[in-house]
Amino acid sequence: MALNSIMYMYMHVCTVYEKYELKMSPYVDGTGSLELLTLWVACSIFSIYYLVVSYRLAIHPLCKYPGPLLGRISDFYGGYLAFTRDDHLAIHQQHQRYGPVIRSAPSRLVFNSARAFQDIYQNPRVTKSFLYLYSRDKNQPTTFSTLDAEAHRQRRKLISQPISQRAMRLFEPAMLEQIDIFLRQIYASPESAINMTDRCQWLGLDIIGLLAFGYRLNLQTEKEYRFIPRAFANIKSRINVFMQFPALSTFAPLITPFTEPEKEKLLKLVYKMMLDRAAQDKDAERDFYSYAKGNLDYGPDFFEYGEFMAEAAFFVTAGGTPPATAICGLLFYLARHPRCYKLLTEEIRSTFQSGRDIKGDAVLFGCQYLRACIDETLRMSPPSLAILWREQDNEHEDKSPLVIDGHVVPTGTQVGVNLYSLHHNEDYFPDSYSFLPERWLPPTPTESPESKESRLRMQEAFAPFLVGSRSCAGKAMAYCEISIVVAKLLWYFDFDSALGALGRLGEGTPGRTDGRHRVGEYQLYDCNAATHDGPNLVFRPRAEAAKDLGGETQR
Repeated sequence: MALNSIMYMYMHVCTVYEKYELKMSPYVDGTGSLELLTLWVACSIFSIYYLVVSYRLAIHPLCKYPGPLLGRISDFYGGYLAFTRDDHLAIHQQHQRYGPVIRSAPSRLVFNSARAFQDIYQNPRVTKSFLYLYSRDKNQPTTFSTLDAEAHRQRRKLISQPISQRAMRLFEPAMLEQIDIFLRQIYASPESAINMTDRCQWLGLDIIGLLAFGYRLNLQTEKEYRFIPRAFANIKSRINVFMQFPALSTFAPLITPFTEPEKEKLLKLVYKMMLDRAAQDKDAERDFYSYAKGNLDYGPDFFEYGEFMAEAAFFVTAGGTPPATAICGLLFYLARHPRCYKLLTEEIRSTFQSGRDIKGDAVLFGCQYLRACIDETLRMSPPSLAILWREQDNEHEDKSPLVIDGHVVPTGTQVGVNLYSLHHNEDYFPDSYSFLPERWLPPTPTESPESKESRLRMQEAFAPFLVGSRSCAGKAMAYCEISIVVAKLLWYFDFDSALGALGRLGEGTPGRTDGRHRVGEYQLYDCNAATHDGPNLVFRPRAEAAKDLGGETQR
């Protein structure tokens, strides 16, 4: 078919040449006109493109799988969706249209089932896709971008040490100090609309700065470093575009000047944090630096270009903002669901005698409705929206065909699950766009067999921090931070959404067709993580707040 197209185009060019008697060009030595050469080149390009498209639509091993036309013929479609930061919504709409398996790019399949999730992310025969190579800066591997399973295991072990349960108990006083600053600033702004995205991101980064290098970033009280959340989002968004559309990375030198200043400013800050920490004794703080030193590559360019620089930047990025997404999402839903707000407030205020009693211990983690609210928020608003691509490990000893949820996947195919789609799959989560924390409450003694089966299916499909060896090492820290912040807010304050347009920040818009039409859904934007804005809340301090928070407050 493609060969016939080439011959047809060639005959058409010859006809055009004869019809219009195109003049010989002095730049073409006796073989035809420059015009004819131009037409021939255009014809060849079109024919090659036609050949590639025809192959991908009719012959390619994945041609039987449905999906958007642009996605089936080019990676450009995925790159475009990543650029808009709406790819999680587009993928979900495609699942609703085409079914549980879609072809989102010429060599990529996206699944939407718990079985597929297990087959992909808990399978020793599956490894990270080569697409992760496009996330590296100066080709320095990190825990995120390392493909080799053993290398990843070693790096993950390193990162896990400063955020282990034991380490977090030692670090908790520093975390509580930053949370107190957060609470005092809210106390100092009664009846004022507060954008919780800003406040929670500043809090998260102040915490991770201390955990990484014992460094006080002071975003909550000073403006100097408040560029960090925006810089992180822009850098991760660019990485997401390159991972979805690798060919575009060829033009990175033309694109990076727009993001390079922010990135360099950010890296200089991380460099400064490392230098200040290096001036102290290794064990002066129980932080990331103290665990990492001696375990990563040391050389003459250690700080500028060594592995430690890349790993440190990843540690700060990965730990600084994801808890803020969950906190903001939960506050958004509580402000719009009075029943849930009332139940959670009663649980917190009946469990603790004072706000000072709230800390990361068994009492807090025993608050079942709080945990249910957090899990429901993580389901509806997962901190990671990007598809984590995987592919068959060609070096694995088992050479049998890879089967994902009953589908034999050809070698070289990237596979993945979109958590937003899985968490809104009605087969596992009925009424999936409703905020229903009761889904996650422990079973009752009289629970029916049908209810138990439904609960099991739901739990198998819930994975906001991924599963297996590549799961998020900071899961325990995230739950701890989210739980303490939300519990303390509810102990010290009552709150509502701000009035008017301010109170609508974070909502969907009725009438939109891109998946952002649900007023009651907290809007997230994919940048290989999640960005957001709002909610704007108005806090009213309770009488109990004056004693603990009424002192001098820094702004």
